[in-house]
Amino acid sequence: MRLNDRIQFLNKFLKKIKFDIFKKFLFISSLTYFCVYFIRNSRQISFNIDYEKDGNNLLISFLFCVLSIYLNAYGWKYIIKWFGENKRTNFVSFYILTNVLKYVPGGIWHFVERFNFIKKISNPQIAFYSSLVEPFFMMSASLLLVSSGLIFSPIYLFFLLPLV
Repeated sequence: MRLNDRIQFLNKFLKKIKFDIFKKFLFISSLTYFCVYFIRNSRQISFNIDYEKDGNNLLISFLFCVLSIYLNAYGWKYIIKWFGENKRTNFVSFYILTNVLKYVPGGIWHFVERFNFIKKISNPQIAFYSSLVEPFFMMSASLLLVSSGLIFSPIYLFFLLPLV
């Protein structure tokens, strides 16, 4: 009985706390720390890029980065549909907008924002499972690419054709 009373007290206490203020404070303080850290250590970072020599590689890597974000967005959209959410919402553009939050110190804010968005338009279970399953799917896809040797030689892509 005493444990149940303590849990009820803890629930009442947590409901009184304003987590929105704490979340804003944490976001602003971590962003300020990141900016101050970057400004202090900016002399150690080398920005010397030879665009004539490395320009094509830089452009190709940028295009692959953009393509990867769009493919992940479509994957997330189909994960949400797989869990049963069929509302007419533009999940792809929302994913791309929240992907910027990945680079905010902490590294979890994009998951938090996607969870809150799905929770508003659907139930919390779909929001939780779609936010939880997406990183595991990306990790398993990358392990499949690494294990097939696709990173080292694109010729190994032909070995994956029988799987399709």
